[in-house]
Amino acid sequence: AVARAKREICAKLSPQVTRVVQVPALVRAQIAGVRGRNLQEIQTQTHTVIVLPKAGRDESPFEVLDVSITGDHSSVIAAAQLIEAIVDKRTTKRAVRITDVPRELHALLVGQDGATLQALEHAHAGVQISIPGPLDADAAIGVVGERDVVQAAVAEIRATAHALLQSSRTVTVTVPKRQHQFIIGPGGQTLREIVRSTGCSVNVPPPRSPSDQVTVRGADAALMQALSLVKLHASSVAVETVNPSTIHTYARPMLYVRRALQYFHDRNRFRRIESEHGVELRVPSVAQAAAAQTPEQVLIEVQGRDARAVTAAKDAVCALFAAFPPFHFNGIDVEPHLHSLLTGDGGTVARLQAARSIYTLFPKDTAARDILVVYEGFNPDIDRVAPEAREDAVRALLRKTLE
Repeated sequence: AVARAKREICAKLSPQVTRVVQVPALVRAQIAGVRGRNLQEIQTQTHTVIVLPKAGRDESPFEVLDVSITGDHSSVIAAAQLIEAIVDKRTTKRAVRITDVPRELHALLVGQDGATLQALEHAHAGVQISIPGPLDADAAIGVVGERDVVQAAVAEIRATAHALLQSSRTVTVTVPKRQHQFIIGPGGQTLREIVRSTGCSVNVPPPRSPSDQVTVRGADAALMQALSLVKLHASSVAVETVNPSTIHTYARPMLYVRRALQYFHDRNRFRRIESEHGVELRVPSVAQAAAAQTPEQVLIEVQGRDARAVTAAKDAVCALFAAFPPFHFNGIDVEPHLHSLLTGDGGTVARLQAARSIYTLFPKDTAARDILVVYEGFNPDIDRVAPEAREDAVRALLRKTLE
């Protein structure tokens, strides 16, 4: 009892430290015990706080767990020894996570077609080495195997990484931000293939980064090949952008863009352009446009492998916005419970649309109040008006419609 009280006092007065013990995931249940009793007993016995990560849904039995132990120095050592003893009873294997190897060296450690990684595993029988890919969220290298062999493998991995750092070099190229997606490819497939075939690392800035710099690292013999592939894929698709907020001079350009996009989406006008020109349009959704604060957030991208088709499609998008200037749009707040009265069979809206070439968009949100009305053209009364007076005539038509 005296010794126990002494340990408790020392634990309270001594500086607190935290140590991380890495163990294979397959011993999680043994460390925790039934209803966590083993873990609780270790904490009580050593006067420490131990954090055992919860099991993941698709956890591999060879995954490495970082078990955190907090307490005074001697207590932490005692708790770590008890955990190691449990691991020894369950398995002779050890798992280690290497976090001090720079991510830019991971591809070089794998090597062209996996040659370097295979050589490392072959040199240490029974060891499994997991090196994160270029887009993997986890940046740690995992090593699993018998304890002594794992220690030797970890030492060689670090030594190999240091040698690769000394023998390789980096080259940075400027690639327009909108073309980074073609270097990465669907699900990262293109980027992984560049890395696999060359053994070089390719660092593409994340989408939120404003940087347009792509960095390639590797040995001189493979570096030029990797750079060529980066440039090839970046230019494999032609890209043009349209800024709809600049097509017309208007005091509230973002309001105009929101209204125009809402209407064009509803009328499938963008899909027609895609079909006619064989391109892909990346257009902000109605929700994205509503949340946008700057013109850069409502840019429209036109993509395709035929540069001439992309240019023609861009012109078609510009012409579409040009044909619907800001005065073709207007809006009104109407109590939501009245919307159904306006949209019913043979209701007011149907009659006005037919008689005045007006298109009406009701909000999909049943609690929203805004109703958008759009002049679609081809109204004989408007067409007869002189061009210089047509804007006023359209505004008057929309105003009467809203009234």
